[in-house]
Amino acid sequence: MKRWWLVGKPTDPTEIHVEVLVKDAGRFAANINGRKANDQYAATIFSSIDEDQRMVKADEQFTQVFKLKKFNEGYADDIEIAFYLFDTDTDGNKIGEVRISKIFKKSISTEDDGSFFYGLLPPASTDTIH
Repeated sequence: MKRWWLVGKPTDPTEIHVEVLVKDAGRFAANINGRKANDQYAATIFSSIDEDQRMVKADEQFTQVFKLKKFNEGYADDIEIAFYLFDTDTDGNKIGEVRISKIFKKSISTEDDGSFFYGLLPPASTDTIH
């Protein structure tokens, strides 16, 4: 992930855009969840909907647009962005499980395990027109 930004009000976004650079080819999928930080029950404020999957080439860069569905009122100050890269053949047929998962979070309490990797979510970009 190179950068990300909110579309709409920061307290009530309608979309999140993420600029992605993949290093390997495969089938790419992603999703986003927004929750209220430090909430005992961690109610989901919003989640991405209608996520598209796409075939990507090694070193491809693109902007992934996530439409958001609001589930609860409140400000989602704990946003998680997850990327998945699946093994596929040139026709897009699945030949394996998820090859790699990268999950960006506000804080990390889980160690990488060789399949799931975690990174700190950088602040949203503010230099993008939205």
